[in-house]
Amino acid sequence: MPESEANEEQDPELLFRDARAQFEQATELQRRLADLEGRAESSDSRVKATYNQERGLADLQLDPRALRMGSDELRQTILEVSYEAKRDLERQTKEILDESFAEWDLTPEAYGRGPQEHRADTGGHGQDLRGCHERGGRHP
Repeated sequence: MPESEANEEQDPELLFRDARAQFEQATELQRRLADLEGRAESSDSRVKATYNQERGLADLQLDPRALRMGSDELRQTILEVSYEAKRDLERQTKEILDESFAEWDLTPEAYGRGPQEHRADTGGHGQDLRGCHERGGRHP
């Protein structure tokens, strides 16, 4: 690697900017996830549910005609609609995470260095993590 590239990788200002950008991306991701709401309704639209991260089942709307159902049928419908609202939230969350992490390349190769080069930088200490663990975290 040319010396100018090595200096750029070690430049604290560039490292700080990269870290700040990653922090801002993570903060935006958290905000997007917190704002999500899963929704579902029964086939006759008489029972509607909203599910979110903060409250779980956040809203339940019952059309007055739904109250004409027997108690077991109403209970089962509420449970099914609530579960589907939760599943909708999970689907939305997965879509956002898949989209976000697809943009992030978190491999060592993305930073222009393979695992062997990282190991060399540690003086070989990264070669046997199991051995370090077995020694109670102490270096040889």
